Amino acid sequence: LTEGQKDENRQMASERIKVEHSIGGLKRYRILSDWLCTHLIDLYDDALGVCAGLWNFYLTN
Repeated sequence: LTEGQKDENRQMASERIKVEHSIGGLKRYRILSDWLCTHLIDLYDDALGVCAGLWNFYLTN
């Protein structure tokens, strides 16, 4: 790979790890993977939003 390609790969990897850490943080909330998925699918978007907000709050404090 050229130096430019290596730099681009490093930049993409650093962004990808942020996304992977965010997904890992959301996985801490069991409500997203347990009963809510199958029983109250209509509330899933709301639950995801709440969990994402809680995770962002945790990260900023």
